[in-house]
Amino acid sequence: MQSRRVNRRIQAFAVHAHGKRFDGDYRKLFQVISEIDKTKRIVKIGNVTAAISDIKEVGGNYFLTFTEGEEGLQPLILDVATGETRDEQLGQNEVLVSAAHALVQPEKRRILVEYVRGGAKSDTMAAIIEGVLSQRLGKDFRIEFAPVVAGDFIREIGRFKRIRVASLTLIRPNAGWDDHFTKISELLEDSGGEKAQLAVRAGRGESLNRDDGIVGVIKDVAADQQPYLVDAEIIGTKVDEETETSVPLHRHVVHRNISVPRESNGGVNVLRCEIKC
Repeated sequence: MQSRRVNRRIQAFAVHAHGKRFDGDYRKLFQVISEIDKTKRIVKIGNVTAAISDIKEVGGNYFLTFTEGEEGLQPLILDVATGETRDEQLGQNEVLVSAAHALVQPEKRRILVEYVRGGAKSDTMAAIIEGVLSQRLGKDFRIEFAPVVAGDFIREIGRFKRIRVASLTLIRPNAGWDDHFTKISELLEDSGGEKAQLAVRAGRGESLNRDDGIVGVIKDVAADQQPYLVDAEIIGTKVDEETETSVPLHRHVVHRNISVPRESNGGVNVLRCEIKC
């Protein structure tokens, strides 16, 4: 018997948008999306067709459904009673897609993303939004999501007695807001760039500074109100340990695991759950 509930992980990301025609109003940004006809909310990303198939305002936030799929794929259906399979033919304008959802909190500049194995991930969602809004806000419009970092990430860094390698990837923070800038993000801004990558390795038998330099930047930006690290990793040896270990940022993203009611069609709707990240 099919379970009536399914588990979902919701991860929190900070939203950073840029563009000459973007005035810093994130609420208006998603209001514009809701006003765009569904047929104009479809974009091509490589060989994938993706769309914002639904957007609705809920309690001052925006709930979005993202779908994506590869054109030309036909569904293959298994009959568990007989073990037989059959093909289903799609119509000329139909694409087999998977869905994932997100909840945008405009005032907080947060997007809470539902993780679905076969659905759109956070970077794809950003690319879909960018593709849709570039029709209205110009080709220079950019939007990116940076994970909201859990506090245990910085605590884990504090457990290292020796840091051999530290690396980071950060995006340009939203200059129109009071985002905290570091020397690296200032260099990125002055260069007119969108993303910066840096890795620093300690000398043989030495350790990187745990409170300054690249490690200081990682800790500083990770704790920022609007973080803009998209990736970071610390490699070294922890106190009371002899084996080298690594602490990657992606394992320390603010998240919540929820149990979601399954809809009558077998799908799920995270809108039914109260999400606080």
